[in-house]
Amino acid sequence: MLAQVTPERDLIRCPLDTLVIGSSIGRNVSPFNSVYGATKFAVHCLTEALRRQLGPKGIRVTLVEPGIVRTNFQSNANYDETWFEVYCKEIGPVLDADDVVRVIDATIGLPGHVNLDNISVKQTRQSYP
Repeated sequence: MLAQVTPERDLIRCPLDTLVIGSSIGRNVSPFNSVYGATKFAVHCLTEALRRQLGPKGIRVTLVEPGIVRTNFQSNANYDETWFEVYCKEIGPVLDADDVVRVIDATIGLPGHVNLDNISVKQTRQSYP
């Protein structure tokens, strides 16, 4: 990507983006899955370092931190299926991957001099994390 930063390239009209997917758990570590939370906290720190390295060169770096998103993560993380469905009804409708993609599309569609560096995206009724 650094090779694409040339004097001929208009970084305002044709920006360069690095997007990193983290998690809201990276800022609000859960007592139920501390290792996962710690790794997402590390993603936040790494992304900030990358932003400080690449931003001055004209490359935008954005961390997207979704809340609860309905994916296969819940089954892979051994969530209790009944509990998860009840929770989804409480806070729903729950985000899906397309919701996160729409946020990313809006972000990379901004002019090159505008950088949303950290984006937290949750369903409206999600109070934690």
